[in-house]
Amino acid sequence: MSVWGADDLTRFLQMVNNNQKVTVAKYSEPYGLMQRINDCFSTAGKNLVIPKSRMTGPLFLRSQYAYKTAAGMTLAGKWSRHS
Repeated sequence: MSVWGADDLTRFLQMVNNNQKVTVAKYSEPYGLMQRINDCFSTAGKNLVIPKSRMTGPLFLRSQYAYKTAAGMTLAGKWSRHS
């Protein structure tokens, strides 16, 4: 089993992370909106006390993680130099 290094997957993930950082720096206002939405998820999750259904908590957590995944994928998109 390979470890983190110079393989194709590692290079791809490093490129994704770099694109995310550049996008955040270049588009701070939309990123701020993403942060505020995530903060709403966090606040709601902290206040989710004794839900009626046992599935409410896990499903809510999954929806927050799905949002974070979508935000990460959006930030990872490659931007042209002329954008």
